[in-house]
Amino acid sequence: MHRIIIKKLLTLKLIEMKNFYYYLIGFALLTVLGIYSCDREKLIENADHNSSEVIEKGFSKINIDFITTAGKPYEAKRFVISNGTFYKEYSNITSIKNEIVPNNCSYRFVWHSGEYDTQDQLTLDLANKVYDFNFYCLDRNKTVSRVEPYVLIEEKDANAKLTYEWNESTNELTYSLDRKPGKIVDIVTWIDTKLLELPNYGLTSLGKNAEAMIGKDASVCFPPNVNLTISWGSAMESSDKKVNTVKLKFEKIPDNYTFVGIREATDNGYILPEPSTDFDKAKRIELLDANGKKIESKYIYPQFAVPNGLYYMTPNYISESEFYCPTIPVKVENNKASIFEYYPIKKNDLKPNTFHLVAEYYHTITNVKANFSDNKIQISGKAKQTKATNYSNYYYGVIVLDTKTKLKKINNLEKGIVSVLKQNNDYSIKYKDGLQIVSLRIPYSSDNFIVETDKL
Repeated sequence: MHRIIIKKLLTLKLIEMKNFYYYLIGFALLTVLGIYSCDREKLIENADHNSSEVIEKGFSKINIDFITTAGKPYEAKRFVISNGTFYKEYSNITSIKNEIVPNNCSYRFVWHSGEYDTQDQLTLDLANKVYDFNFYCLDRNKTVSRVEPYVLIEEKDANAKLTYEWNESTNELTYSLDRKPGKIVDIVTWIDTKLLELPNYGLTSLGKNAEAMIGKDASVCFPPNVNLTISWGSAMESSDKKVNTVKLKFEKIPDNYTFVGIREATDNGYILPEPSTDFDKAKRIELLDANGKKIESKYIYPQFAVPNGLYYMTPNYISESEFYCPTIPVKVENNKASIFEYYPIKKNDLKPNTFHLVAEYYHTITNVKANFSDNKIQISGKAKQTKATNYSNYYYGVIVLDTKTKLKKINNLEKGIVSVLKQNNDYSIKYKDGLQIVSLRIPYSSDNFIVETDKL
């Protein structure tokens, strides 16, 4: 009798336990399904890797090896990732591992090879995945202008194969890229490896295929030389056609002309969105000579070639709702880099008694200090890369004053010698929303810029 009762109790217990396990399994399934239905937009499974790793929506994980074309590790001098708000900078590295980044960021690579500090910057639009890249720190002693393209960065499983043809009679380079569909590959072409030696060349056409592409970037290196990078990525795939061929056309500029233009407009290291085509960008950079005559652009990059002299340059392709873009008084000279990084001023930062660095030759990396006191503003600047100042005489800044402040005089103090600056030559003044915008051209050799003011 006791055995029967115990057996029944055990049977009931087993049934209860079995039901409890079913309950647990059901609860777990409901929980997982609930999380999936509520948060599936926030978490996206990595489909390109064998792991079950998930990444928050809007972010990707990147791994980058900096290597030679032979696959050996190479030390990158500087590496920057930025979307304007998110910002990370590294120095003297051979790899980046497991870095979580916003999907849309600009990436700036600087490496030293031969006599060159070479800089290339591009914007990648990633897609909530893990990416493994090779970045090739090319041997600058072997890179040549125009006649040959180079793979600069690629996903490791892209299987990129590059073929090209140079037409000497037409100054045209045609190249084709074969890669695994959807994989990111960047191809760089030097327009001119030695701007300080004649002749010099500009890029005049990208061809129909390249014009339709996204992810184009123009760079300037040190000593002065210029290149263009074109990105292939998943965003460029179409349902009916894979774009894989590009034709670049170059043109020699007159020997008495010098390039002037804007490499990129950036906000805290992020390349600001540009017009749909590079020709639109060139046309929407306004360049006026000293007499106010507009210079027409016939180049994609660099945007203008002009005789030496004074010019006024304004980029009009940047969003006016968020930024203010001051005009800068550029002095173009032989053997000086007049291709600038341009830093538009955020409208919220456009306030009286402020100073803003607006333009510089990239490799100088200028650190500027401005001290405001009663009736006087003192400005001093120091370049991080002092050798780069051999190739660029000036940086450009803006002083913002209210309209009740009168600008009396601007003095430049250099090695004990004082010179007085001239309006509409060394600086210009514009009025906007009750503010005076004073745009200055400041020599790197300046010990102090002293701005004298008075209250009306």
